[in-house]
Amino acid sequence: MTRRDNGPGRFADLAGPALLLGLAWLAVVAQLLYADWAATGRTLGDTDDAMRLVEVRAFLAGQGWFDLHEPRLSPPAGYDSHWSRLIDAGLAGLHVAFATVVSAPLAERLMRTVWPLLWLLPAIAAVAAMAWRIAGREAALAALVLVVAGLPLYSQFHPGRIDHHNVQIALSLAALAAAVWSDRSRAAAALAGGLIGFALAVGLESLPVLVVAAAVPVAGFLRDRDAA
Repeated sequence: MTRRDNGPGRFADLAGPALLLGLAWLAVVAQLLYADWAATGRTLGDTDDAMRLVEVRAFLAGQGWFDLHEPRLSPPAGYDSHWSRLIDAGLAGLHVAFATVVSAPLAERLMRTVWPLLWLLPAIAAVAAMAWRIAGREAALAALVLVVAGLPLYSQFHPGRIDHHNVQIALSLAALAAAVWSDRSRAAAALAGGLIGFALAVGLESLPVLVVAAAVPVAGFLRDRDAA
């Protein structure tokens, strides 16, 4: 049995693909910013984005973590949102960081712009990782090329999209990627489980994909046990 190389040589082997991943992400980000930056100063993507912004503003103003009541929606009773505060917390963290160096309105605009673009990076990385595991390094490089050319795929990642769907897509893809690598690494199996749990905490829309991700390590375990 050959010992797995975890030394400098292995990191050097990954440096090139990591650089290409970063360049692919930046290429997509540049296209999306060119298309949508101006619009972020005029309008919101849809009513989900508007509702999320209301929640984030209330959270920043001191509304409690478990208090998701919005009195201005469906008055006089108001509305109790079922959305996860995890997204609000991430957005609020970005806003606070930006607000230390720019005005509050610009900080909010930057928050709405940067948030979906950040989640695009793990989504692209997951696609490349799955291609690598299934068909090899060359397939991962081909996947990155397609990622750069596939601008219509990113409707949920355009600047201004701050509802939870881009997060769910990224987490689902990452969970699948970790699952397909789980036969090579126990850490990948553990990561898949953690990502599935995180995705479910955000929302249930991605449940069918997460079931597949959960089934992959189980199927691999049963296959290996039967072979033994």
